[in-house]
Amino acid sequence: MVRIDIERPSQRLHHRVTAPMFVKVAKQYYPAEDWSLGGCQLAQLKTDLPQLTETIHCVLALPFQGFTISFQVTGTIMRACPQNNSIAIKFNKLGEREQHLMEHFIDELVRGSMTAVEDTIQRIDTPVTPVSTKPDPNPVDTLPVRRFNFRNCFIAALYLSLGFFLFTYMGVTLYSQFVRLEVRTAVVTAPLEVVSAVMDGTVRRVTAYKGDMVKHGIPVLHLSHYKLEAQRQEALLTIKHTAAEIAQWQLRRKQELTRLKDFSLASGSLIRGLESTVSAARSALRVATAKQVRKTTLYEQGHETISNLDAARDQTDAAHQIFDTAEEALLRQKTMQIRAGDRRHFDGIKFVGDLDEVEAKLARAKAAIKIAKSKLADIAIQEARLAVSSPFNGTLKELYVTTGSSYSRGDTLAVFEAPSRSVIHAFLNQEEILEIGLGAIASIYVPSTGTLLKGRITSIDRTEGFINEVASSYTWRGPKDRSALVELEIIQSNDIITALVPGHPVTILFQRQKTNPAWAYIKKLFGASND
Repeated sequence: MVRIDIERPSQRLHHRVTAPMFVKVAKQYYPAEDWSLGGCQLAQLKTDLPQLTETIHCVLALPFQGFTISFQVTGTIMRACPQNNSIAIKFNKLGEREQHLMEHFIDELVRGSMTAVEDTIQRIDTPVTPVSTKPDPNPVDTLPVRRFNFRNCFIAALYLSLGFFLFTYMGVTLYSQFVRLEVRTAVVTAPLEVVSAVMDGTVRRVTAYKGDMVKHGIPVLHLSHYKLEAQRQEALLTIKHTAAEIAQWQLRRKQELTRLKDFSLASGSLIRGLESTVSAARSALRVATAKQVRKTTLYEQGHETISNLDAARDQTDAAHQIFDTAEEALLRQKTMQIRAGDRRHFDGIKFVGDLDEVEAKLARAKAAIKIAKSKLADIAIQEARLAVSSPFNGTLKELYVTTGSSYSRGDTLAVFEAPSRSVIHAFLNQEEILEIGLGAIASIYVPSTGTLLKGRITSIDRTEGFINEVASSYTWRGPKDRSALVELEIIQSNDIITALVPGHPVTILFQRQKTNPAWAYIKKLFGASND
């Protein structure tokens, strides 16, 4: 039994192929996933996906046997997939020539046949519209006989311009070759100041960093010597301990003042008690004396016995003795209290109170903390002298330490650069250096900024590159080596000099000097005749 499966007919109107074709969308070419006469599909777009039904302009490029055939078309976006950034484009209207070319290309692919390049090129070059066989609407006899030949005038003007520029360039080249000396091995250089440590120590604080602009005399690094650091820590510890002692002695003084106040109240109560005792003893003495007088009178009248009189006399003596004792005690208490003043107290036997001793120790502690603070101020002055300050207005070129880092004697701490004192260093070979004159004016061009300056030659050193710093000797260099150094100062305003960046390349035009002694002799002769 034979089974027949009926499939739905394909809705595609054209064959869809996967042959290479490139589509230019948004100024970038993308390979087509597949394409046909009706449209194409692109994937992995690197731009934002266009909207559906949006009309775009694109360029189709078909590679064929080493040729690339390209033409422009317009299309409509039929599908856009954000997952893989793919779109489907429907060609709106293909020209007759473009459609015929694509049909020929697809037919050859479907059939699997190979076509010669000439045949394809002929199909490409076949005109779509036939050549008109009608007579020329502008016959020659109707045109003017003479015309202004713009083409010849344009070519003549072009040749004249090119000749002018060519001869000008040749003249400038010959002038630069024989009259001027152009040197490209030059650089903007600023003075550098290297700061090294004179003793071992640590960095307490950093106030500027690499690349910062610093003014003259402004501290950049605050340093501390190990010995000064130990003394500073000792002074800080002394201040801390002494401050604690001062607080303790101040509390003790407050307690002593409170104690003396209590003693003063007790002393007042004691004096008042003694005064009461003296008053009572005085009253008893007065009574005893009066009684003795009465007994004596009665005895003289014979109304009283001698024994009663003696008893009255004994009472009077006893009362007098009590009064004297009480009065002496009151007087001694008052005298001792006056001598004790407000800083001590007399308890009847001895003086009590440590206020003077406490205040003496408090004053000694305050003097100690004052001395420690003075010592700390001296240490701060010494550390301020150790601070690294900028030697001029310039830039902190390099910084080799940070806050808290240690350094040894001779270590490089920082490098300062002075852009306001920038000069130009040019490196020449041994033949070129002979043609340079000291004090001559040279033209300086800075390519990085497009600045044209003037400079004066201040120094010429032919043996700069001969020095061997390791061996501390001179080493011969070849005549072509750029071992000679020429230094130029810029004769412009300080603002222009400051604007130059050290390290930028420079091109210099020197005026050539005659190296033949005969020229100098002739010049001397002419100079003598002129005089």
